[in-house]
Amino acid sequence: MAPKNSATKQDDERKSRPSEPPINGGKCPTLYHRWDIKFAGTIIESLQCNNQLYPLKDCPICPEMFESEPTSSENQTFHLTVKQTRVSTFQIGVGNRSDVPVWLDSVLVFDADGKLVKILVKKPVLLGAALEKGISKDIVTVEEMVLTVGRTYRVILKGKSGDDNSQEHCKLIIEQYRLTEDESKVNSKRTEFNLTKLRPFIISPLVSAMYTNHSKIDDSSMQKDLLELIETSKQEFSPSNYGQQIDLLNQIELHHLLQEFGKYTLQKPVIQATESPLHYNISIEQFAVRPSLLSEDVRVQFVKEEKSKNVFGYISKITAEMIVILVEKRVDIDDVTRVVFHVDRSTFQLEQTAVVLMKEPLVEQICFPTAVTGGPVEAIDSFEWFRPGITSNKEQMVAVMSIVNQTSFPAPYILFGPPGTGKTSTLVEAIAQVYKLRPTANILVTATSNFAANELTCRLLQVIPSSSIFRYFSRTSGKKIDEINWDIVEFSNLAGSSTGNICHEDIYGSRVVVTTLTMTGRLVQAQINPKHFSYIFIDECGSAKEITSLIPIAGLATHNQEINASIVLAGDPKQLGPVLQYELLKQTVHSQSMLERLMNLPLYAQDPETNEYNGKVVSQLRQSFRSHAKLLEFCNQQFYNGMLQAKAPYDIQERAVGWWRLPNRKCPIILHPVDGQTEQDKHNFSLFNRKECWKVMFYVGDMLNKGINGRSVTQSDIGIVSPYVQQVRYLKNCCKSRDWTDIEIGSVEQFQGKEKAIMLISTVRSRCKNVGFLADAARLNVMLTRARSLMIVIGNPETLRLDPLWEKFIEFCRQNGAIARPHDRKPKLNGKETNSDSEVTASTGESLASMNSLMAAIPDD
Repeated sequence: MAPKNSATKQDDERKSRPSEPPINGGKCPTLYHRWDIKFAGTIIESLQCNNQLYPLKDCPICPEMFESEPTSSENQTFHLTVKQTRVSTFQIGVGNRSDVPVWLDSVLVFDADGKLVKILVKKPVLLGAALEKGISKDIVTVEEMVLTVGRTYRVILKGKSGDDNSQEHCKLIIEQYRLTEDESKVNSKRTEFNLTKLRPFIISPLVSAMYTNHSKIDDSSMQKDLLELIETSKQEFSPSNYGQQIDLLNQIELHHLLQEFGKYTLQKPVIQATESPLHYNISIEQFAVRPSLLSEDVRVQFVKEEKSKNVFGYISKITAEMIVILVEKRVDIDDVTRVVFHVDRSTFQLEQTAVVLMKEPLVEQICFPTAVTGGPVEAIDSFEWFRPGITSNKEQMVAVMSIVNQTSFPAPYILFGPPGTGKTSTLVEAIAQVYKLRPTANILVTATSNFAANELTCRLLQVIPSSSIFRYFSRTSGKKIDEINWDIVEFSNLAGSSTGNICHEDIYGSRVVVTTLTMTGRLVQAQINPKHFSYIFIDECGSAKEITSLIPIAGLATHNQEINASIVLAGDPKQLGPVLQYELLKQTVHSQSMLERLMNLPLYAQDPETNEYNGKVVSQLRQSFRSHAKLLEFCNQQFYNGMLQAKAPYDIQERAVGWWRLPNRKCPIILHPVDGQTEQDKHNFSLFNRKECWKVMFYVGDMLNKGINGRSVTQSDIGIVSPYVQQVRYLKNCCKSRDWTDIEIGSVEQFQGKEKAIMLISTVRSRCKNVGFLADAARLNVMLTRARSLMIVIGNPETLRLDPLWEKFIEFCRQNGAIARPHDRKPKLNGKETNSDSEVTASTGESLASMNSLMAAIPDD
């Protein structure tokens, strides 16, 4: 029987009332943002064009300059209002203050960076003359738009006087307004946490010396001890010196990043100004080494001769040729002597804090458990499931009941979720059951990525009252607030504070808090009640460093030498693990997640006779609902001992079966041999392969134009993955040139945790002596488990065979008749075979020259 508070019923209830009742004295974040509207002046003259302007001060549609400070409203024609309708969503209203009718032509909004946000009026609107109270009865409410709190905006209103909208006998009216958040009107009852200062992350001089000397040591006993500790860490962590080992490896990682970032410092840089006064471009070709570790949000410093005038900013975008930097104020680029890129040390500081808080008894019970005692809760045997279908899935039922009843306590409980087995659904069911059956329990839900945390939040909102859920974002997430589901933003710190800080009401008024792994460290800094959370969930734990997984455990699940919360680790140790840049660290347990390491301990091991796990501490989900049985078969045998069962719905399994392009009509796999040439990009040295890209374009075009088995294929049905960044960029550009903008294209890391009905894989490496990091088994597992109905692998089998696991996959395709005829080996031109790349015509009908120009001609995302 479905529970009374099932997802369907709660959805109906939420639609019928504005908010849920408070729980535990808390309340849902309310819409309380107010904006100060200050009039900047009026200009009445002819329209002109001016491209060299500063939109925060100048008018963007005429050369006149407004005062930087608000002026008298004596000559003000329009009346501007801003009203909040949803979190960060506002309506702009325009009225007429004058005693004659006025036509409103357009409303332009510029943000603090001088960027045009939106033109809000598409056709002129007549505003009647003002009434006695000074405002016309005609208030034009233009469409809703997003305003990020804490920022300053300029609004430009353009119109004409007169009642016939003609050019004769009318005056052009241009007015500017400044919008700033009115902090005096923000609800003063909310109390922000005071975050404790993070301790400085100090790198030992011994680590620096070892790094400089390439792991060579002198005769000092301290250096010998250090090297011995590193050698031990190549095998395993030890309970006796766990803290020393894990802290040492983190010091080495940060030191390596500092050294690499130091190579990116630009002396006497060439900086290009842009149309936006706060954005500046720096070409990639200026770097002595490729800046492969730089990413968006990296902090940047423009150094001047006078240090007091240094300007800071951050990377807002990276393309193949350019790095775009957004700075805090305008820069005289001729005065900049250096550009410095800074490593973010905060995550390392939070990790170090976690290590300090992990006292010795806690290390043994949580990180090296040998037995379980069970949690201090009364066992619950009767469950009413939120998803009735769970009763047909034994592993999911066992996992949920074990989590609710804390059977693994004090050891972490592991939910082993191979691809498509419903790991996220199981987590949501377990969290919802804890919420319902343990009414005094508070729950912390974490994940390694914002994508996963947002997905969990969306699903939890379907089964738990929204007033009980709080999504905690980092400050930088506010920069991309437009990309976040509004249902999530509405119950987050992005809705409650212009600073993005957390308040007592947010944490203590919500029973379920969702955030990323690193952001849980801010909760430790906030010194919330160490016994507040009774359950802590870590999703995607298999892709996180062990020391990162300690952040929510030390200080939130523990206090002094006590364990206060039940810990649940979810993930798949057979997929991609932590991403490390330093080769030495890849050879140590620093490259292993806590989930993977724990599963190698005797407590979590499979029974050698039954191959079953101890249900009190670990559950492996076995029913895969994602894909056709053949798409599952190879990875099932290679990585999961054949334990997975294909349970995907019939329409998913059979969608591509019988397609005439399949070499074997019963097997929805195509391995298409392409004897292309691997090339290296001159800017970032990443690899790409033109011929493979052409073949991808051919298949995509064919499916979009002709469909599969009489059924249409949409762009959103298709995903394209490649292990190499440059090939991803090349593929994106080719798709963009055809207006295929809804096809998801990304790296293996970006596709982990995602799925598509149709997946195309470009392996890139061809005519090489090795397969590079394609030899990573976890990377292969991720690539081959994204497709639901059809998978097309494009590559050079002769090169791929150099790796034993790829050779097994090629043999699997051969046995299943899934290898296509290699038409590409000698392309034909005018009916004749040719080996000349310069004569090749792509199967999409485009010339090689045209394809070659794409990377330069088409801007990157």
